[in-house]
Amino acid sequence: MLKYPQIQLRSRNELKKRLSNKHNQVEIQSLINTCKNKESLWHDHKNSDPKKGKYIRVAEHHSLDRLLKLIDRLLFKPHDKILPPYIYGGLSEKCYLNAAKTLLNYRPNRSLLRIDFQKFYEQIDRNRVFLLLHHKCKCSARLSNYVADLVCVPEGPKNKPSKRYCIARGFATSTRIAIWCTLEFIVKINNLVHKTLKEFHPRIVFYVDDVGITASDVPHEKLEKLYDEIKKIAEEFGMKLNDDKKGIFKSSNIQEHLGIRLGKGKISAGIKTQQKKQKLLRKLKLNPKLFTAYKQLKGITNNEKQIKTTNNKANPPAVRKKTNTPPRKT
Repeated sequence: MLKYPQIQLRSRNELKKRLSNKHNQVEIQSLINTCKNKESLWHDHKNSDPKKGKYIRVAEHHSLDRLLKLIDRLLFKPHDKILPPYIYGGLSEKCYLNAAKTLLNYRPNRSLLRIDFQKFYEQIDRNRVFLLLHHKCKCSARLSNYVADLVCVPEGPKNKPSKRYCIARGFATSTRIAIWCTLEFIVKINNLVHKTLKEFHPRIVFYVDDVGITASDVPHEKLEKLYDEIKKIAEEFGMKLNDDKKGIFKSSNIQEHLGIRLGKGKISAGIKTQQKKQKLLRKLKLNPKLFTAYKQLKGITNNEKQIKTTNNKANPPAVRKKTNTPPRKT
């Protein structure tokens, strides 16, 4: 039986009490009132990708941004601990370095299957968010509608919106709500992987819309078949995989996941990061006063230190505990 956050709110007044303390009650009430009609409080970010249909939403107004951060921090973040251990991304103390290291295993001949969801946030519509809040989190229909309206926006560009509403890519609440909305789907894939590859010591991690699966001495054809089965499950849940980003890599190939190179028992910076570092070093050798290049190089150096710290930590258990497959929605 899957566990969900038991938020159990019935009205905006109860929401105000949950989000406020004795010092900010007036501010929280003002935020809730201001955000009743939020369409003028956000815009599309300049780094959006219209060709891929991915629009990054920015809650530019202080009221909306503040309210979303409070909802994420006080309603959903406390429940990170009840999520399965193989889910990473946007969660407390579960960064991409930890996700990459989880895929490691000291057994030889590890293969990597890399899977990517197509338009992950956009595939989760407003109705799924409402059902999560109302049926799983036990909130009233009225409060569920209010929060769903806050965290969802029309699909497509803001100046040409569609009638379909989906989770807003870029809002503070987006990642955690997206994970909870797709939890049944994630658990079903995890169980399928452990059942199909049980003889090959599998490991799996979900990092928002990226999935990594590793296994030892597994035939290439078996991973191909596994991908097809995962694709069928995705379609059953109304989700689509990005076939262009599918990848199967043998131990003889360079294996990277989430921009991190997977080695024998340790992780390291990916090829693009290493190439960027060498390019920055050449620039600084010619002109040591390039502040932007120096700042970027410092970021890469700090990342390398984090990788070293992650490598020094003990590896997670080789086999993840399976979770019972949930019933499909009807």
